[in-house]
Amino acid sequence: MQHTDVDSAETFYLIEKTLRDQSTLTQEGFDPQLGKFSTTDYRVMSDDNVFWPLVYVPFYSGMRSSTVTQRLPTIKKYLHDFRKVKDYSGSEVDQMMSDPNMICHGQKIESCIYNAREFVGLLEEYGTLHGGEHHETPD
Repeated sequence: MQHTDVDSAETFYLIEKTLRDQSTLTQEGFDPQLGKFSTTDYRVMSDDNVFWPLVYVPFYSGMRSSTVTQRLPTIKKYLHDFRKVKDYSGSEVDQMMSDPNMICHGQKIESCIYNAREFVGLLEEYGTLHGGEHHETPD
């Protein structure tokens, strides 16, 4: 992997702008939702905490939030540990797809496996992605 300098402030501005532009929420409805994330201090999160949103956020895309929220324990059971997920193959995917409590969406599952592999690559290149002590993975 090649490292290139990135203007983080500009990147996050563009992400926020895209989210606002594509959201069905009004600005008054959007701001409180964004506030939960904009006040998070990622410097004190464990690598596990940093990875977890890369797992659950894709499941919310295009799905009922109540369905995803109800199934988060199962999603977490299979996909929260990037150290294991990076090595998943067809047999683990088949196991997830046969679990009646899992959201059986192959592309979402495959994206989590891909994200785990990329995440490990970032860790190998840059070291830890946090600056604090280990914290439990949020539910």
